[in-house]
Amino acid sequence: MSKNGFWVKKITVLVLFFISVFFLLICSYTTSPLYHGVGGDSAIFRIIGKYWSEGILPYAGLFDHKGPALFFINAVGCMIHDSRIGIFILQVIFLMTAEVFALKLFMQEFNWKTSVMVTALTIFCLITNFEGGNLSEEYALPFLFLSFYYLFTWSNQADGKVEHDWHGAIVYGVTFAFCLLSRVTNAVGICVGVVFVLIILIKNKKWQNILYNSAGFILGVLILAIPFFFYFFVHDAFGEMWYGTITYNFQYGANSAGEAGIGSLIDIAMIKSFWYAYGLLVTGVMMLIFSHGRKRVGMLWILVSFSSICIFVMGNGYLHYGIIALPYFSITLMELHRLFADRAEIKQKFFYFFIILSVLQGCVFGWKEVVPLFLNALCNDDSYWVQYYIGLYEQIPIEERDSFVAYNCPPELYLVLDAKPGYKYFVLQDWQGSKSEDLKEKIHATYANGEVKWIMLLGEGDENVIIDDILTDRYVLIAENEYYSLWRLR
Repeated sequence: MSKNGFWVKKITVLVLFFISVFFLLICSYTTSPLYHGVGGDSAIFRIIGKYWSEGILPYAGLFDHKGPALFFINAVGCMIHDSRIGIFILQVIFLMTAEVFALKLFMQEFNWKTSVMVTALTIFCLITNFEGGNLSEEYALPFLFLSFYYLFTWSNQADGKVEHDWHGAIVYGVTFAFCLLSRVTNAVGICVGVVFVLIILIKNKKWQNILYNSAGFILGVLILAIPFFFYFFVHDAFGEMWYGTITYNFQYGANSAGEAGIGSLIDIAMIKSFWYAYGLLVTGVMMLIFSHGRKRVGMLWILVSFSSICIFVMGNGYLHYGIIALPYFSITLMELHRLFADRAEIKQKFFYFFIILSVLQGCVFGWKEVVPLFLNALCNDDSYWVQYYIGLYEQIPIEERDSFVAYNCPPELYLVLDAKPGYKYFVLQDWQGSKSEDLKEKIHATYANGEVKWIMLLGEGDENVIIDDILTDRYVLIAENEYYSLWRLR
């Protein structure tokens, strides 16, 4: 490598670092030091990570249905710095790593200058789906970008060559394990790609290559999964971890699929929210029609994008689900650039169309969602809602505040009050129980048999609350306001 080339790479990495920091400062409003709010799902992960760093195991001590890798990241962040800053630092590392792998992916089609530009643009597209940050999809991005680098490399081979690099299979295995240990549906695209590669290898009777890749995939899974499985096994919490990570999520999926039918796949709101996936779907169709040498690859991208879109629709269209489709935007740009390689005018129009579309989408969403949050943070105007539960909490005697749990309340309550949950089922209790009769019974039994002195409830309590009979029989209403009620053990 020349001396100039060395410094160009160093400067590029530095630029990507500053892009990551700037993006997260503005958009990660649950962890950025510019903001005061702590956010819904992000707050849950921070709470579990905080207390894991203090020795309280996830699942056995505090329950949620995400995988342990996500809680581990938050625990490490808390150990780096006992505040949102530690998690923010890890976010910067993960996002910058994702950018480096995105750059590596783009370099297969574009020169260095163009690759840096579209890499920065790709991160800008993330505004649409980021939803406050510190979510499982965000941390999966480095694994997904590297996986799609290997998948695109395989698809980019000369005609007639179908063997797959087993090193890529190791990466796929690690990616699948990380998603399994955080949110398994994040791996849907790469899993479809792996199955597609396997079918092609079987069709061409590449048995030795299948053996090498199978071993590589299994090795990749074990590299990441075994340490977590072993940790919970030796702490006698493997069953609890498996239930929270796997079993409950099967029940959750069966009871929470979107009610809308096939029409949702072409709903304008869905297309706007997950347009990178739709863009790859359209690109794959165009490759089937117009490409003479890459029709098979076009089918690969159709299957990858369509499977992801189905997950988004079945998941009720939560915006942050679409983060996992960010590598699809990269592949779309590269495939369009290649598809119209011999048609310079059309290629230029399509290329700039996607660039303009991404900029407009990011600007419009940023103006509607991010700017109001940023202005709110500058005005420090987030105390209105907090005052309602702070006012009730301050009525609890100081010596009894270590025997407290919030029921159906915003999870950030624990962080704002610096209150330790008294029960393992500490947040979104009715919502979690509505997805599983098994968990509903566990929540009821915990509150029926426990001795926590104080319960703060969102609302006043009624027949729709799982613990309504427990509140009536074992607790007395002490105080209430417009939003919350405070109950004391009799």
